[in-house]
Amino acid sequence: MMRTVFSVTGLLLAIGLAQTAQGQPVTVVRPILGFACMRLNLPREQIISRDLDVPVYAGPSVQSPRAGSAFATMIVHSPMNIQNGFAQLMLLNGREVWIQQDLLKPFATPEAPNSRCTPSVLSNGRIGFNFH
Repeated sequence: MMRTVFSVTGLLLAIGLAQTAQGQPVTVVRPILGFACMRLNLPREQIISRDLDVPVYAGPSVQSPRAGSAFATMIVHSPMNIQNGFAQLMLLNGREVWIQQDLLKPFATPEAPNSRCTPSVLSNGRIGFNFH
C-alpha cells in the first residue's frame, strides 16, 4: 500500500491555489513589503508529522500567552525584529506573534534549492505565499 504525505507548506500552497466560490482562480496580487519567508528549523520528519505543534506567543517570551501554532513556512519581518531571543512574525490571518528565533531558518527546500518564496496578498484578499 502506498501512502502519500503532504507537507504543511504543500497543503497551504494547494489551498492558496484553490478556486474561489465564484470559480475564479486565486492569484497573487502583490508582495507584502517588509516581510520575508522563513522555514522552521526542524528535521523534515518532524515538520511533516501530524503531531507538529510549535507554539507562537503573543509576546517575546514563553511566559506570554500562547497565540497559536507555527507552520512549516512562516512570514517574518525583514529585517527581523528580535527581542529576548524571539522573532516577530505574521500569521496568515495578519496577526503579529512571536516565535523562538532558533526555530527559524532561511527559506529553502531540499527538493528545489533555487526556489523562492514571497509573502503576498492574494486576489481573494487573504495573505499567502508566492512560491517561484
